Amino acid sequence: SDGPGPLPPLVALLVSLAGYASASLGVDLYLHGRLRFKAAWIVLAGGGLLLQVALQAFGAPAIARAIGFNAAIAALLLVSQALFYAPMRREFGRLGLLAQLPGLVFGAFVLLRCVVLLVEPSRLDGHRGFMAQLPTVLPALLAGGLFHFTFAGLVISRFVGRLRHVARHDALTGLLNRGTMEETLNAEWLRYLRQRTPLSVAFVDVDHLKRINDTGGH
Repeated sequence: SDGPGPLPPLVALLVSLAGYASASLGVDLYLHGRLRFKAAWIVLAGGGLLLQVALQAFGAPAIARAIGFNAAIAALLLVSQALFYAPMRREFGRLGLLAQLPGLVFGAFVLLRCVVLLVEPSRLDGHRGFMAQLPTVLPALLAGGLFHFTFAGLVISRFVGRLRHVARHDALTGLLNRGTMEETLNAEWLRYLRQRTPLSVAFVDVDHLKRINDTGGH
């Protein structure tokens, strides 16, 4: 009479793991140009699914299945954030850490649910039905929206960084181009005028440079 019930736990877990694993695979591919942590996603997603299958096969109580469900989601979220921490910080600095915040917060929220269910199993009965699931669904939607928003910021940041590199470097040698060198010299000269620190400029005249280029490359 209250309408269709919730998805079966196994189907719900499969859909959730597929969604979070796909997002992790996309970030992994974006950061490294390849799936560097593919084994981790297979172990985390497959392990969570196998755990739920085993719990159902052995007739585990609903509270055990609920804790296993939340633990699998929390593990995938928190481990992925830990694996992405170093490359995110290296390429994007604080912006990268900001992009990880939604996943960290939601992962901690799901982990907290596991703890609550362990301490007070009776709370499981209060989480049945659509309206009772809203406190969980809304944070998930909010975290997903924030993730997409911040990830778009990372894409734009990388694109702008590449454009800036192209504008400042010679395409053949990879060295700073003339405009950037003049800009740098001007900045150093202004710094000298402000601080009166020593300033040196070195000019190097290399004989037979063409021969070096032809044999060793530019």
